[in-house]
Order: sequence, then structure tokens, then C-alpha cells
Amino acid sequence: MSEYHFNFAWHSAYGHIVRMIEQLSLGSGLVIDIGCGTAPIAEPLVERGFEYLGLELDEDALATVTGRGLTAVSIDLRHTESLARAIVEQAAGRQVAAFLLIDVLEHIPDPDAFLDALRTAMVGLGRPPLFVSVPNATHIDVAAKLLTGRWDMTPTGLLDRTHVGFFGDRRLTEVLGRYGWRELARNDFVLDPSDQHFPAHLASIDAGTPLGAFLRDVRVAADEFATVNQFVRAYVLLDTTAGPGAETGPSPFLSVVMRTTGNRPVALADALTCLAAQTDPDFEVVLAVHGHDPERAEEVRRLVATFDPTFAWRVRVLTVVGGGRSRPLNAALDE
Repeated sequence: MSEYHFNFAWHSAYGHIVRMIEQLSLGSGLVIDIGCGTAPIAEPLVERGFEYLGLELDEDALATVTGRGLTAVSIDLRHTESLARAIVEQAAGRQVAAFLLIDVLEHIPDPDAFLDALRTAMVGLGRPPLFVSVPNATHIDVAAKLLTGRWDMTPTGLLDRTHVGFFGDRRLTEVLGRYGWRELARNDFVLDPSDQHFPAHLASIDAGTPLGAFLRDVRVAADEFATVNQFVRAYVLLDTTAGPGAETGPSPFLSVVMRTTGNRPVALADALTCLAAQTDPDFEVVLAVHGHDPERAEEVRRLVATFDPTFAWRVRVLTVVGGGRSRPLNAALDE
């Protein structure tokens, strides 16, 4: 465990998580740090008024944490059939402000079973936000080396020899999305060069060579994560019924909420036409049909179906019965 005895630093994933917690103004309560290791993030959280609970299997790490006067208990994350119950029991009825999953997900051999159990526990504890840190396996250094046939596992770092799962931004979003988590905030940790920036003579990672400069340009143009070392994200659990069979892709950038009673189809068609004409498709429409008549809702769905499928599939039609004008909007926001 000695290679995982890290110290807290603001210029690290730990510091970036604490900054996000501050920005989100979570108040006080219990923070449950799953797979806490030696808990380098614990003291900064306690200083900010949180109660800390670490969950860890390694005995040496537990001794290190408890030796500092902090609370940590033994738990095996591989026992997914009893994990949710064990987490809820350790919370002991306390108000949970947040869950932490720092450099853990990439070590989990069965992420589906683990996330399913974690979701169950978080539903039982009021769905607090989840803060995640995961190494970026698509970092420019890893990508450039892979093109030359190099995949260098190391004791720690981006390609830690104990990693059994590897994540880019898209996979992280899709995996958590399958279980109902949607991104709330991000504060990714950038590191350039990374610990994978070796050997020094390798032309593909040296930005001063024509090959290295070209590969860097290609990777940077692909997305904004070329030099992200750790994805540091906060998530909120929106869909408590999601699970292994769910097919949830990346969340859209924008959700447009609309209310209709269905009795002004021309005006509704005009509004949808304006939305369908947008050049950036990274949004969804949540259309709440307010009223008791199921035929009105079917008419709205038929209207939506007349649009091009590339737009129509991004429109979700809800039926909301009762309440005032705000009720369908609140129902749409819950969606």
C-alpha cells in the first residue's frame, strides 16, 4: 500500500474535489469516502465542517487513517450483493452530504454490479451528490505512445498496473449514465506532461518533433481532454430506476422545457420547428402535455413524429394531470 500513500495537494484531483464541494455549497453532513486508501482528502473536509467516514479494505491504510483520529471501517467493494446494505448501515441514520469515489472505479473488476449496489445505497440515503476522480486513459501521452506500440504499465499513475478498467470522457459518461447519474459539475485535473511522458527520445511524444507536433494537433482537435490527467466530476442521481440494461448515452448540453395543453397545435408546431432548425443538436426537449385528455397527448406525439427523426428522438413527451401551470414545468424539470 506504500505506493498509494499520497499527500493532499491543491494541485491534484483531491484539491479539485474540495474546490468543487466548496463551489456547490453542500452545507454540512457526513462525507462517505469509498475506497479511501490513506484518506488524504479527509482533513480538508473536516476543516470545512464535514463529518468524515472512510471505507477501505487494506488494513495498513485503515491503521493510517484511524491513527490520525479519523473514522474508517473495513469494507470489501467486491461483495456487491451486500455492499448497499453495508454502506447504509455505516451511515447509521446520519445526513449524508456527499459520496466520494476517488481513483476507485478503475480498480473495480465488475463496475456494473458495483455501481448498481452504490446506486441502491445512495437512493436509501437521500441521493446525495457523487464526486468521482478517474484517470484519463486517452491522455495525449498515452495515445501518442500507443501509436508506436508502447503500453507502459507503472506502479501508479495513468496506467497503474492494478487498473482493470480504463476510461475516457465518453465511457465515463456512458457508464455512470446507465445507472442514472448525470453530471452536475466538473473540475478536471490537467497535467502536461503526464507520468507517461517517457522515454524522452520517443519522437511521438516530443512536441518538438514533426511527428510529435502532428499527433498533438490531431489529439487536441479531437476533444478538450488531451491533457486532462484525471476526470474530476460531480454527479447527481436523477434516475433511480436505471440499471445494467439501460441504454443511456451522454447527457445533452441543454434541456428545453415546454408546457402545452395540446389545443394550439399550430403554435406548438411553430415552436418545435424553430427548435428543429437549430444548427447545434446538443439539446433535448422535454414537452409536458398538461390535461386529462389522453388523446391530446397522442396528438402531440403524432405531431412530434412528423419531424425529421434526428430531431424527433430528442423530444420527450410527458403527460401531466392536475395542478396549476407550474406543475407540468416541475414534472419536466424532474425528468
